[in-house]
Amino acid sequence: MRMEKFLFEVRGDKPEPPSPNPYGPFVPPANSTTSSLFIQKWLRRLLTVPIYTLLFLLSLLLVPIILPIFLLLDISTSIRRSKPVTFLPYCRVYAFFLVYLWSEMMNIYVYGLGFYLFHLIFSPLLPPNAWQTLVYTAQHYWGARSLFAPCIPIMGIRTKLSNLNLVSPGSGPYIMFIRHSSFADTIIPQYLFSSHFRMRYVVKKELLFDPGLDILGSRSPNIFLDRQAKGPAMNQEVLAIGNLVSDYSNSSNIITCIWPEGTRFTDKTRTTLINKMRERGDLEFVKKAERLKRTLVPRMGGVLALLERNEGLKEEDRADIVFMVNWGLEKVRGMGDVVGGVLVGGDVEVDMWKISWRDVPKGKKEKEEWIYENWVKMDEWVLEREKRNAFYR
Repeated sequence: MRMEKFLFEVRGDKPEPPSPNPYGPFVPPANSTTSSLFIQKWLRRLLTVPIYTLLFLLSLLLVPIILPIFLLLDISTSIRRSKPVTFLPYCRVYAFFLVYLWSEMMNIYVYGLGFYLFHLIFSPLLPPNAWQTLVYTAQHYWGARSLFAPCIPIMGIRTKLSNLNLVSPGSGPYIMFIRHSSFADTIIPQYLFSSHFRMRYVVKKELLFDPGLDILGSRSPNIFLDRQAKGPAMNQEVLAIGNLVSDYSNSSNIITCIWPEGTRFTDKTRTTLINKMRERGDLEFVKKAERLKRTLVPRMGGVLALLERNEGLKEEDRADIVFMVNWGLEKVRGMGDVVGGVLVGGDVEVDMWKISWRDVPKGKKEKEEWIYENWVKMDEWVLEREKRNAFYR
């Protein structure tokens, strides 16, 4: 029996090229040698894997003690705030962390170690692209099914997802530009599309300290950016971002995701950025930034690299561009906010629009203005949700 009969399969995909370095075929070693990256990787995992394993075991063993305490706190809080007893913020958050840590254990020991050993032992009997299929199967089950999907009912989140039909398998690859409002929005594309698409991400390198993401994310084309990179190192990263679409074809179901703002939006970040650019005398940037109320001016380096590399492909292989905007996750800045229960019983909306590659402007300046105008559209969308929800409250 062929593996594809019982494992997740993306239709119409060709095998990806072999990896020349530890972080996938599209990520350069930057200023480090391959051997030093290898050492960094395993030193990091020797730290993170035991810590996460210990946290999971402790959280599980302490359920009989912690759960009754949290239940009493929830009942007390519900009475004090006149909320339904079923609101249960403390119990929901505790359940969320159990699910999160359980998904990490699956990533490390089942998808990470187990799938690796399975392929190592049975590779002579498996199809040529079996490893690739195993990797994307693991990524889908981790991000979409083990983590995000159960957390929606656990946290009592109400979701509204619009225009998902614009992104359909078999219609070619896509490049996706996403609004960044919270660390939680980085998992949304995986939840929505990984069942039929091979997902590629441009994310910050700090996420490598999540061992599950470190292990699985390093087995497929993803870029973990050093956001402090300057000069040649930054140029190398921009080149690597462009390379993410270099093997696109009309038969490949691939989505490359990037968050062009570079950091999460907050009022403080927006104000700091405007003041810094004003001090530098960049009045054009200040004008653009002040026009945006709930988003940041997108950084153009990686965005332009993707668009220009896409432009260089054969016409039949070029990817359409998708803009994804979300609302409702702004309060979740870090794990402390999750612990505080700000997501419990909340509303989350996701919308998107698609633009054909034929409608992307040709010149660099024109591309930058085009990206900015689409960001203005995102900003207006978010403001509209804020006003509407404030009215109904």
